[in-house]
Amino acid sequence: MLKRVNEHGEMNIETETGDIQVVYQTAPASLKLKAENIKGDTTVHLENLSRTTNTDKEISGIIGAGENSLTVRSRSGNIDIK
Repeated sequence: MLKRVNEHGEMNIETETGDIQVVYQTAPASLKLKAENIKGDTTVHLENLSRTTNTDKEISGIIGAGENSLTVRSRSGNIDIK
């Protein structure tokens, strides 16, 4: 679990098994997001996220100009981003 994350540059998080939770300290203003999950649930609660992909296995989208990025991948586990 990553708490009080600041929107900054490029962040990549990946796990084979286990849950991933990312909690932003303040709502991102310029973020490109991609969350991929093979087995498990993915929830994204970010204000102003324009989703470009919204399937059972992938959620992606952009906030603002997308100057920063967050990529999260899990083979087996839940992903929660807020």
